[in-house]
Amino acid sequence: MAEGITIEPEVLDPMDSAEAQEFAEFLSRLCEPPSDEPTEHWAEKHVLVQDGPFAGSHWRLQFTPFIQYIFAAMRKTGMKRVTLMFSAQYLKTTAIIINFLRNAKEDPSDVMWVMADADHIGDFVAKRLMPYIENCEVVAPLVKRTRGMMIQFEAFNLLLRGSNSKSKLQSDPIRFIYCDERREWRKGAIDILRKRLRTFPNALEISAGTAGNQDDELHTDYDEGSQTRAHINCLKCGHSQPIRFGRDVSAIWKTARECGGFVGWSNESNPGIEEITRPDGVWNYEEVKKHVRFECENPKCRARYTNNQKYELLRTMHPHDYNPNAPKDHASFGGSAFEAIWESCDWDKLVEEFLKAVEQARKGNIAPMIAFITETLGEPWMDRLGVIQNFGFLEARKQKYDFDEVWPEEKIRFMAADRGEAGGEHYWWVVRAFALSGKSRLIAYGKASSKAELEQQRKDYRVDPNNSMLDTGHETQDCYRFCLAHGWKAFKGEDRDYYLVVIRHPTKPNVTKTVRRVWLRSDAQVYNAQTKLRIATIKLFLFGNHPLNELLAEFMTGLIGEWTIPTDVSKLYFEHMTSERREKVIGPRGQVSYIWKCYGENHLRDCERMIKTAAIISKTINATQEDHSKPKPQNN
Repeated sequence: MAEGITIEPEVLDPMDSAEAQEFAEFLSRLCEPPSDEPTEHWAEKHVLVQDGPFAGSHWRLQFTPFIQYIFAAMRKTGMKRVTLMFSAQYLKTTAIIINFLRNAKEDPSDVMWVMADADHIGDFVAKRLMPYIENCEVVAPLVKRTRGMMIQFEAFNLLLRGSNSKSKLQSDPIRFIYCDERREWRKGAIDILRKRLRTFPNALEISAGTAGNQDDELHTDYDEGSQTRAHINCLKCGHSQPIRFGRDVSAIWKTARECGGFVGWSNESNPGIEEITRPDGVWNYEEVKKHVRFECENPKCRARYTNNQKYELLRTMHPHDYNPNAPKDHASFGGSAFEAIWESCDWDKLVEEFLKAVEQARKGNIAPMIAFITETLGEPWMDRLGVIQNFGFLEARKQKYDFDEVWPEEKIRFMAADRGEAGGEHYWWVVRAFALSGKSRLIAYGKASSKAELEQQRKDYRVDPNNSMLDTGHETQDCYRFCLAHGWKAFKGEDRDYYLVVIRHPTKPNVTKTVRRVWLRSDAQVYNAQTKLRIATIKLFLFGNHPLNELLAEFMTGLIGEWTIPTDVSKLYFEHMTSERREKVIGPRGQVSYIWKCYGENHLRDCERMIKTAAIISKTINATQEDHSKPKPQNN
């Protein structure tokens, strides 16, 4: 019988005690549930600040007290999206780094960190992210290796991507996505990225960025969320309110208010103060700083606070949701530099920044104002020429003359009227004079309660009927009959960019050419009010609202021409003139265009627009939007 074969069982090498201990600690860390400790307390124990004025010290909630509410939203059960749209240097990125560090320790899962451009990731990792990781004693030991655009941790991978790398965004499923620098992202990248979150029921997207343009993707995300902002309580009346800079409507603040905001250095809020703060029309910034105050928005209180009381106010800070109907799984937060504790964010310094931006805007350079709105206020820039009173553009058009003052340069004057649509019959009207050079002065404006009063105003201001226009868009036939009776011109604005008009060539009688221009002469039929029979035909002048709005805004902002108003023009005129906004529209194929929308009474602006049209028709000013096609022979 053949000798049997004995097979010895394989014996695995036993772990040595060190390996066994390490493995046991790994399993213990992996199975350890997240603690209930608030993130701000966790950060105060484990996070060393790596940049800014407190670099090298442990992170403290007192640096940015509002962040505790952001941390709470990031850890709230069921939260799907947290959007941060703040001013520059509000510690947005620091907040999400701290959240990442805690998740790395207590809730590890694959993470993607996305910045605007892949080329910038290396610097970010070397200068910001890795120093935070390496100096966090509970997270640093978890790092195993760095491989290109990935950092491998003990229990998860951190993928580093740029929004401009479409293929890199379409990678493996991810549970946590940190979206940094959202203002600079490639359009549409966020939608691609969100598809990576579908696999995990507890996935979370955290987006952060400085405010950009109105209705961009970050602003849209903010608007869809809770719109949570920091409120403080007035130390005198207890009224809860934001540390809001101004009073007017903006991309963030949907309603105007009667009082509140930062005041004290100008005559509007402190009569006579400009003799000290603005002698000879030039701001003395040292004097301005002495008078900057934050005013309570409660009309019955209006208590005013200096920057020295800022920290006492900040101790009352609490969150307020401006969109209480937002989805429960989407929290959004915003804030401005006026809430920050840094010395560079002292209120007087920020007001000085604003006034200098206004001065630059008056000279045609709006870049500093855009930076102030987006990076200091943390609000999206509204691409509209309409909100002019906020930025001082209309103030810059003021000249030292009175309404009834004789102007030696005047050569022609126009009057325009617009019929109101509510509150009974009434007519808003404007009179403006022009010199031969095309520069103009506002002569008068007002509101007439009847046609007879309107006609009397024309006579009082000595305007030729041929240079008087009435908007006939409302109560059209009644307006036509008025024009017929008194010799006024019938005008009507249309939502179009230009008209194609065939005219005879100026030097070739048998040749015509097609002209693209902003106005068109037509005919209108006038009917008897009782019999409804046609009684006459009058001239009707049509004009494009959009190009005339653009042209008028260029004059109002001082970009072209010399368009002026008296020093004592009222706020009502300003309100009418700034009631239309230039807004961006994205077409179905991503094409960008701009339209003008009305957000208030705009009758005086309508009158100024008609006057501008009349000045073009009469060749008092040149029509910059006019375009000519090639001449075409005319067959007679």
